[in-house]
Amino acid sequence: MHKHPEYDNLHADCQHDITITAKDRLMQAWEECMAHTRNFTKFSHLYEGTEAGQVFAEAAVKEGECAAKMHDLLENWQDTAAKL
Repeated sequence: MHKHPEYDNLHADCQHDITITAKDRLMQAWEECMAHTRNFTKFSHLYEGTEAGQVFAEAAVKEGECAAKMHDLLENWQDTAAKL
């Protein structure tokens, strides 16, 4: 059986009085998008001149665009909070 059954409910659906906000999730997603962009860029250079390299290069651009949109939203929220 489980070594630690008391930890079975420690996941996003059972927050135990910890509030996870949209900003928290956006920050996490932004960081993950940036990591994907870095990895896809590395892979595109590693396989440059191949079909895989091209796919990785395109994925890096798309992930970078996604990361930029998330960054802009986070920055906007920060600027709005600073004005209050």
